[in-house]
Amino acid sequence: MNVFKIIFLLPVLLCSCVQAGEQDVLKQYFFFRCVNEGHSELDFEKFDGSLGYTTDLISSDFSVVKAVSDYAKKVGKSVPVSNHNDKKSVLLICLNAYERSELDALIKSEIGD
Repeated sequence: MNVFKIIFLLPVLLCSCVQAGEQDVLKQYFFFRCVNEGHSELDFEKFDGSLGYTTDLISSDFSVVKAVSDYAKKVGKSVPVSNHNDKKSVLLICLNAYERSELDALIKSEIGD
């Protein structure tokens, strides 16, 4: 099993046996990966432990996590060069992608819902 370090802005109760919980964790993972790709100073992994860490992402097949990661990289790298220094712009672009149905559809198709 692959292990990932994720930082959560809000406490998250992980329940890898419940698919809805798994989807929430994957969506949060997407958001942080997207932000990290879009703006190097917003690398959440550099923050202290006060935000809370988890090292065990989920029991998902690695291909699910990779698909979400690849999509996050794609969105993060789509941030216009003129906005790379604008932290608010990067956060809004990633948040917008987080809320779109494409992410939910990707996760559901990868999990096999």
